[in-house]
Amino acid sequence: VVVSDVYDAVHDVAQSSKSLKGRRGTLRSSAKPSIMEQNYSQCVYYLNYAPKNLLEFYFRQKQYGKACLSAFERSDRDLIEHLCKISVDFGKDDELLAFCKGQLVSD
Repeated sequence: VVVSDVYDAVHDVAQSSKSLKGRRGTLRSSAKPSIMEQNYSQCVYYLNYAPKNLLEFYFRQKQYGKACLSAFERSDRDLIEHLCKISVDFGKDDELLAFCKGQLVSD
């Protein structure tokens, strides 16, 4: 598995997930991006069943900006609180602060 492909696929799927949600709120399999089946399965799992694990996955792979973007795009208070916690746990609270400042400037 190419980790960067998983990052990009998760972000792409997250961007289009609002329009791809089925009746139960899960992604339909017909919406698969052109990535390996294994990567796609991992993306769907993280997006639907383990968004907190996705943030930790991003942090373990040093993809702090993508973790922040993922949490804030969902506008989920619990997920944002978890992002704050793992930012401190990983010693990357400065990354979170920089992301937030960047978002404020761009808005």
